[in-house]
Amino acid sequence: MLGQPLVIRQGKLVGVPFEESASYGGALPTPTAIIIHFTGGATAQSSAEWFQNPAAKASAHVIVDRDGSIIQCVPFTRVAFHAGRSSWKGRVGANNFTIGIEIANWGILSSRADGMYYSSSGAAVHPNRVVLAEHKNENVRRAWEAYTPEQVRAVGDLITALKASYPTLVEVIGHEDVAPSRKTDPGPAAPMRVWQSKLNSNRDSDEADYWQVDAPGGVNLRTGPATTFKVLRVLPDKLKVVCLDRKNSWFKVELNSNESGWVHSNYLKDI
Repeated sequence: MLGQPLVIRQGKLVGVPFEESASYGGALPTPTAIIIHFTGGATAQSSAEWFQNPAAKASAHVIVDRDGSIIQCVPFTRVAFHAGRSSWKGRVGANNFTIGIEIANWGILSSRADGMYYSSSGAAVHPNRVVLAEHKNENVRRAWEAYTPEQVRAVGDLITALKASYPTLVEVIGHEDVAPSRKTDPGPAAPMRVWQSKLNSNRDSDEADYWQVDAPGGVNLRTGPATTFKVLRVLPDKLKVVCLDRKNSWFKVELNSNESGWVHSNYLKDI
């Protein structure tokens, strides 16, 4: 399936492994939102195996591994148990109107004296795979595992395929949005604006990749794709830029003056 558009038939992705979860519900007739999660685990396969355990009492429609490969666990036409206690825009029980995408990612990490970062289970993560950022529902700066470029592309392709098959979908949101008191996924490392743009983007692939600054107070333009890099200047809200490259949740953008630098995707919107 590499390089080919994803296709959905009768609620399943064509050519994608289907490893059925032990727990899921009835019909999902009109999904209106996609919820993005991180697994907090090692691989997509380990998460799929957990969903196959009846004791888990949990599931998601799909899981995206770090290499961009996908495992489907629940048909898109059925309710998956991915959101738990949740509500969104006055509707309680988000499982009943959403499609759940899990992404293999450790989430919050801790640092140690050896310079490496570690997951809660002790898995080591190299510093170049870490995003240092404050979660939108918290007031503390933490370390988070970065999402891979392969995952960013795969999730975008999934959203495009889902949009084509289920036109009732109008939003891409996070678990942290429907259960803010309990959950932090997918966290600040997730390029949510990139994925959200897939529901309303009809841009010709041969055209320039235009974006607009979406930050009322402005956003820092940096020399590299992390908050540890030097700030070149502050870009004003509504400024139009061209995306030249992407690295995890950071965009390398070019200004009208041909000046370029890196901006976090949370402060850009597709135009």
